[in-house]
Amino acid sequence: MPAGVSTSRGPVLLVSPWYPPTIGGVANVTECLRRLLSSGGVETFVWVCEEETSGRSNIVDEQEKVQRVRIPDYLFYRLNFRTIAATLIRAPAAFFRTLRFVRRHRIRTVILQYPIGYAWPFVLLHCLNQIRLIASCHGNEILTFSNSSRPARWLFRKVLRSCDAISIPAAHLRESIKEILPDSSLPIWLIPNCVDVEFFVPRPDNIAKIGGLTLVHVSSFTPRKRTLDIVTAFALAKLPSNSRLLMVGDGPDLPAAKRHAAELGVANRIEFAGSPGDIRPFLWQADVLVMGSDEESGPLTLLEGMACEVPWIATPWGIAVMLTCGAYGLLVPCREPRAMAAAMECLLHDPERLSAMRGRCRRQVVEHFSEPTYGERYLNLIKAAEHGEGHRAIDYSFALKAEVAVSHSRSAGS
Repeated sequence: MPAGVSTSRGPVLLVSPWYPPTIGGVANVTECLRRLLSSGGVETFVWVCEEETSGRSNIVDEQEKVQRVRIPDYLFYRLNFRTIAATLIRAPAAFFRTLRFVRRHRIRTVILQYPIGYAWPFVLLHCLNQIRLIASCHGNEILTFSNSSRPARWLFRKVLRSCDAISIPAAHLRESIKEILPDSSLPIWLIPNCVDVEFFVPRPDNIAKIGGLTLVHVSSFTPRKRTLDIVTAFALAKLPSNSRLLMVGDGPDLPAAKRHAAELGVANRIEFAGSPGDIRPFLWQADVLVMGSDEESGPLTLLEGMACEVPWIATPWGIAVMLTCGAYGLLVPCREPRAMAAAMECLLHDPERLSAMRGRCRRQVVEHFSEPTYGERYLNLIKAAEHGEGHRAIDYSFALKAEVAVSHSRSAGS
């Protein structure tokens, strides 16, 4: 064990590039983890390392537990004389400010949420035996690694090698990490994402179901979400004329998706709903949630849909492949709209199967993907890291797969 680090569970510092009111999965997960650790008796601080802090208060809450902090990271994105000079000028002050904060608050563990350029001072503190270091990887920083600058790739490898533990939300990311560091044995913990099961609930009795069979897609409409494939599949599927597709979200592929719907003659059956602050009303109207991404990590939307009793059709990523096939939804290959159309027909023409899936979806999310379960798993991770046992990584997917399979077999038997 490094000298100077206590084995007791001390205060924790979460460091993230994003935090509410910023929208996005990392921001939401960071706030959720802060709340869960605090309720679990762990004094928790948050540093929000945004690119710009000008014009915004550095203190986010009155207790000063959440602060915006600027850590110079220019050279990891644009390597030139100007960025090198700016970093050399500003980095020492940023490092010693970080060191003072860690010592003043007796921080024992630092969790880097989405570890990118801001991570360098914490790697140094770990090398100086001041902290235990956990990297919470969310997917995109791993999947876009090859497109990053050389300094950014160097830093990311350094972070992974330095960590006492690494958490990932989906099993396939382990293989992606091995491609980045093929010669390393890393302490990787598979901890699936969670959902607030008190907020995402089945459709309330006072809200009526509108129209016929309804499919819902929620995304950022980026190319890898393959929204045009979903429109194509809906047009190909032999469904009742009053069936509809709700497309929720906004992004670069939205205009193309609208044009594609018009070209295929289904524009009158597809509603493009934009980006609402609350997606629950759309999930409450859904019979099936549809995702066609080229790649995902641990999409929260799928869990939110399951919590609202919505089965899914999805490409084989993240949570979808961690669950028993056919119990909660159907897997389809990437970039194959005809296979997706067949899955739409299979589920929407079988109301008894859909009904059975709905109940299973809600039960399994409550049991395996609730916020309290997520918080308990992270507390176990922090405890292991602070005791120097982070290498004894727990893969929660194995227990999950086994328990879900047993539950499904019992349901089928009844």
